[in-house]
Amino acid sequence: MTPGWVLLLLIIGTGLYLALENLRVIARFFVLTSVLFGLLILISFLNFNNDMQVSNILPIGESGFVQILKGSEKTFFSMLGFEVILYFFAQVQGNHKGMLRVVSLANCFVTLFYAYFVFICLIGFSPKVLEQVNEPVLYILKGLSYQLFDRMDLIFLTIWIVPMTATIVSYLCIAGKSLTTNQSSYRRLVWISGLLVYLIGWYLSTLENIDFFYKWMQYGYLIMIAPLPILLLLVSFFLKNNEKVGSA
Repeated sequence: MTPGWVLLLLIIGTGLYLALENLRVIARFFVLTSVLFGLLILISFLNFNNDMQVSNILPIGESGFVQILKGSEKTFFSMLGFEVILYFFAQVQGNHKGMLRVVSLANCFVTLFYAYFVFICLIGFSPKVLEQVNEPVLYILKGLSYQLFDRMDLIFLTIWIVPMTATIVSYLCIAGKSLTTNQSSYRRLVWISGLLVYLIGWYLSTLENIDFFYKWMQYGYLIMIAPLPILLLLVSFFLKNNEKVGSA
């Protein structure tokens, strides 16, 4: 029964509170929230008490590679956040190879994490039922009830919101740091960005159909994770070559 604008205010407010801190504090928060993923996986194990049909995933690859590739577009929003590495990578002190290894492991973990929950949903629902359920993970957990715990879906969702806030913190932080190096200006830009995000989020929550915004975000994210990194790599390559030619 809580109004959507209140929930949005709490999430954006928490993101603002953290984004106003320095990168070291933000990184510590990210490390703390990463522990919660283990708790979410433990909660998901309770789902195996239900009737599972592993045969639902068979035959694997029946639709073909092209259809699988098209279906992967719907997962882009779940992977939002990794493009911030383009900025944070340059802010980390130490061995860049070690940083690349950590980032790669994090990317693999998130991919496997989502693949695991997709697997649970596939074996928990028949294909026809799965088409009719909007939030299959929450729907599965909703039916679980114990003497000490009830409505496991709400417990799962409450824990899930915390690590998801990390993405908002990252974007708010970059919104300020990418435009200025002055601390006072940075805090002002973060406040402005947070207000804009809140207003846009509140407006979108009042719309029944946000397909246009979804498509716009999808294409924008594709640009951020593919063409832009390639462009930066090419620019870096040419600059290094020019430096070598100049020094010679």
